[in-house]
Amino acid sequence: MRQLLTLAALVTASIALSAQTPARTTTLAGLDPATIGRIRTEATRSSQAVDHIWWLSEVYGPRPTGSPAFQQASEWAMKRFSDWGLSNVHQERFPFGQGWTIERFSAHLVAPQTQAFIGAPRWYSPSTDGPVLADVVHVDARSEADLAKYAGQLRGKIAVMQPARRVRLLDGRIVLRMGDQEWDEAMRTPIEPASGGGPGQAFRNAQAFQQAVQTFLVAEGAAVLLERGSDNDETPGGSDLPWMQQRVDGGTVFPTNGGSRDPDAPKPVRRRPRFAAAHRQLRPCGFVDRARADGSEHPDPVPSRDGPGRQRHQHDRGDPGHRPPSVVILGAHFDSHPYAGGATDNATGSSAMMEAVRASSVPSA
Repeated sequence: MRQLLTLAALVTASIALSAQTPARTTTLAGLDPATIGRIRTEATRSSQAVDHIWWLSEVYGPRPTGSPAFQQASEWAMKRFSDWGLSNVHQERFPFGQGWTIERFSAHLVAPQTQAFIGAPRWYSPSTDGPVLADVVHVDARSEADLAKYAGQLRGKIAVMQPARRVRLLDGRIVLRMGDQEWDEAMRTPIEPASGGGPGQAFRNAQAFQQAVQTFLVAEGAAVLLERGSDNDETPGGSDLPWMQQRVDGGTVFPTNGGSRDPDAPKPVRRRPRFAAAHRQLRPCGFVDRARADGSEHPDPVPSRDGPGRQRHQHDRGDPGHRPPSVVILGAHFDSHPYAGGATDNATGSSAMMEAVRASSVPSA
């Protein structure tokens, strides 16, 4: 659900944005070095990029598509464009579905000793009916036949279906710094060929089992499904590089979807927030948990006769009555996950695009 912040900037042959590095210098005919120099001076000496990031990540904070914070941040960005002298600044809306935000969340182990969990509810999961205080039951099931063994045992309970995960030392690559060797590698890494045939049978079987789990938990009246996160502690390094990056188990939690942005879709599991407890191994037998999750659903302001679809919500600046000699399109997705302010995903990208436009729009440039 990555939405685009698109800035269409009209330029003439004498104005261009140039991004150069010492190792990669490109000379193009027809450019005005003095104009480029003024733009670069404005961007480096009077940059407002950090200020843009602060407004997006700290003032507006979590801004998933369809949420009030997304709309407020959008209005702020458009006002900035207008203040910088841009014309015809507007939004373009497309059907998307309902938005979702977290109102509050907490989860605690209360017996045998009190401990606070680090976690978050799954995206689009329904709220609990107030605090849930219940025993934790470990459901060791890998098939529908295994699930049947727990019939009649889960009503009002907090279910845990994952085993304890291995927690290894941080001995891999944690932070990527692109030096000469990494750039060299990135330039030489071949593009992977497209895989044909769609998902394999193993993936389809796993999906079918997950749907069976949800149906079973709803039918059995389980109160909460507690998950400790992914089984894998590695993630791709990025930029299509072949090496993997070790994921740190403290601080950042990435829950997945627990519902649908279609308001008419059935709830997958009633009162089913995902508590991705980090940095601990769960041993649930005999434990008692207290949890509460409250979320809000926000109706889509653009109804569609075909139901919720893919919405691209963009901010545009252009003159529909004039065809310029060339167009430069700068883009970055404007939304974030609902769990954090989205400073690096993607306030940095959005602020860089905004700053490029500001630096080339001021009178001195």
